Amino acid sequence: MSAFNLAQRIYIDDDWTVCEITNMIDRDGEETDDPDEAIYIVAKRSENEWITVNVVEDVESVTN
Repeated sequence: MSAFNLAQRIYIDDDWTVCEITNMIDRDGEETDDPDEAIYIVAKRSENEWITVNVVEDVESVTN
């Protein structure tokens, strides 16, 4: 299971890799700096690897 802190812009992947959140995307597909508006995040795993995560689905799967 992955974990994230949008306010601190940190994402921890399933393999415990700590990643910097480089972008947060809102419902309109626009970049946002507001963690409450973020639907997707883009996180940098390594020098040449980024991942995109739907944070709404991740939160819903944990709370349901």
